[in-house]
Amino acid sequence: MPQVIVGIAALGGAAIAAGGIGAALAATGTFIGFAANFGVSMLLSGVAQALAPKPKQQGISSRDVTVREPAHPREIVYGQTRKGGVIVALEVSGQKRVSTDGISEASDGTSMLHVVVVMAGHQIEAIDEIYFDGDLAVNADGSIADAFAGAVEVEKRLGADDQAAFAIMMDYLPGKWTEDHKLSGCAAIALHLTWDNDKFPNGLPNVTANIRGKNDILDPRTGLVGYTDNAALCVADYLASSIYGMGAEIGDARGINEDALIAGANACDEIVDTVDGATETRFTLDGIIDTSQSPQPIVEAKLS
Repeated sequence: MPQVIVGIAALGGAAIAAGGIGAALAATGTFIGFAANFGVSMLLSGVAQALAPKPKQQGISSRDVTVREPAHPREIVYGQTRKGGVIVALEVSGQKRVSTDGISEASDGTSMLHVVVVMAGHQIEAIDEIYFDGDLAVNADGSIADAFAGAVEVEKRLGADDQAAFAIMMDYLPGKWTEDHKLSGCAAIALHLTWDNDKFPNGLPNVTANIRGKNDILDPRTGLVGYTDNAALCVADYLASSIYGMGAEIGDARGINEDALIAGANACDEIVDTVDGATETRFTLDGIIDTSQSPQPIVEAKLS
């Protein structure tokens, strides 16, 4: 299905004719109502720019690389995307636990590397497959791929405010990782790697994962919140945020017109035929927002 390019991530999928979701909705009149009352001139300028060739945006960087940085802006994930993250812990425990009698445990002397990677700065729907240097390492159900069997354990947290700290981290690293290390409000994975030169010939692998993103998006058609990749609802969710967006609340006199948003969401959900004879919804939004950017370039990128 056609995908909107979000934030600074240039994602796969067919380009939307005539410039993207903004231009498409504007052509039907839907976007004009959707944009009313919260900065229409800025948003219409975004549509105009979407119709013209755009220079490369400053600050564009790859999102398929996991990085180590002392301070990193939170990233918001909408829809489905594969991305890297930010390493917030990297520790060696020096021992791998093995069962000797089915009850007790002992160390076999093998070094263990423990890596915690934050994947999103909010609660998400799911962390599915995990990849090491582009190779499948962990299946969506948490089972380990054959190529890394015996060398990886994984823990996932989806970013709930009350989520528990990583249990295996606490077990192997008492005092360094405690029950207070919850990473509340951040989706993250903890990887526990048994060192093996054959499985990790390049050292610590680049870690990426398939993410199903933000799962508290309001759908005014039902009054429910949840996960969606509906392009209009995702754009509205960002604009309505008083933390990262513009504080343009849905239904507010100075915010987003609810009737126009519903019309836009319905247009995005229309079922259309594909060239191979299948069907799909008309417009989805899949990608990443870097919260270090100001709202205007983010909105313009969402409309492209």
